[in-house]
Amino acid sequence: MALNESKEPVSTTEISRTIALYNGGHIYKFASTLKDSLENRLKHEGYVQGVDINDNKSLYSLHQKARDCWKDGLVF
Repeated sequence: MALNESKEPVSTTEISRTIALYNGGHIYKFASTLKDSLENRLKHEGYVQGVDINDNKSLYSLHQKARDCWKDGLVF
């Protein structure tokens, strides 16, 4: 959801913030946990694109494959 609503690629810190905002702060995902999921599952399966800015930071956006699933109401 956070990536789908973003117009620009975002960092895991920004994704964490968005998740917390949408649920009133009841759920918070650590950036390192998100990075692991993004890199090892979603990016590997072709749903997310990532660009490394430096050794510690990457920016992520949805690949068209994920946007099509989101539009069709499918969960991945």
